[in-house]
Amino acid sequence: MGLLRLVCFFMLCLCLLFSFPCWGSSGLAERVSAGQRLKLQNVAEVEVKRYAHDHALWHKHIHNVELDPVQILKCLEMDKYPNTIDYSCRRTGKTAIKELYELKQNSCNADQELGIVAPREAQSLVNLSYHLEAIDRSEILSSYIGFLSFTAKAMSEVSMHLLLMTVVFNVVFLAIAAVQGTMR
Repeated sequence: MGLLRLVCFFMLCLCLLFSFPCWGSSGLAERVSAGQRLKLQNVAEVEVKRYAHDHALWHKHIHNVELDPVQILKCLEMDKYPNTIDYSCRRTGKTAIKELYELKQNSCNADQELGIVAPREAQSLVNLSYHLEAIDRSEILSSYIGFLSFTAKAMSEVSMHLLLMTVVFNVVFLAIAAVQGTMR
């Protein structure tokens, strides 16, 4: 029985060794030091504020979105009148440009908060997705927010490896239970 435990322990160590990619040549992103992170965030801040005066250039430079003239006019109107209401026809991109405008305002001005209010939860989620998609498209915004040290991809890889280890542990312990049952 002691030999069986030793074999199981050895298998467990092998599973741990080969299931984490950070111990091999591929895997998690390289560690970014605090000084490097600060430097990257400062560069990102300069890039975010470079075209703060121009809506079209800012959106093109930051997350590669070209605004049409009506959307630029809507941004200028929201600059002049912050509590503006838009009663234009359906499917003209009113919500999208409003959320992109708020993203630019929050990025270029210090100490800003954003509350997304919509009649239905699904609409709020769509409005939030405009922000998240813009951040995902933009390396500058991602750096500015500070997601350099541990990306979502690396997080999903780690969770996948933990799930794999759990499955392997369950199989090993079921095998031990089966062997113990046959030995009795």
